[in-house]
Amino acid sequence: MMKQRIAAYVERAVGHVPAGYRPALRRQLKDLIYSMLEDFTEGDKPRMSDVYCVLDALGDPKEVGQNLLDEYVSVRKERVRRLKIIAQAGLIVSYAAAAVLVVGGIAALAFGMTDAAPMLVPGCGAGLFALALRTFVPGFLTGDLKELVMTEIAASRRGRAARHRT
Repeated sequence: MMKQRIAAYVERAVGHVPAGYRPALRRQLKDLIYSMLEDFTEGDKPRMSDVYCVLDALGDPKEVGQNLLDEYVSVRKERVRRLKIIAQAGLIVSYAAAAVLVVGGIAALAFGMTDAAPMLVPGCGAGLFALALRTFVPGFLTGDLKELVMTEIAASRRGRAARHRT
């Protein structure tokens, strides 16, 4: 009976959020409820009245679902922001490495060192990689964070929709 009551509350909460987020939010809310129950009962076996107290403390399921969704999206945006910073740093390092290798190779050739070609190849490769990354990843260096997040969310939804059709 307690599990059914908790499941009904969870379903009412996640029933108001977009379908793509429901499985993750469902797990998160169940974990939260069971954790609160354990704290509330101090490790004793929970009774139905304990479940009602915990669910009442959480409040309106619709508001709980919306709050969980807002928090989940916020965390995802932060992850994308961090990934973007790391990728931009990698791009800068790649440009710098390419520049050092190419300039070093050209300088060596200018001074008559014919074995400088091995320096040019990785430098050009690193530069081309960085250029391709900037060109083919939408909004990578100059784009807006919202564009990246929306692109990720749209791709995730398309993937889920394709899996449900099969």
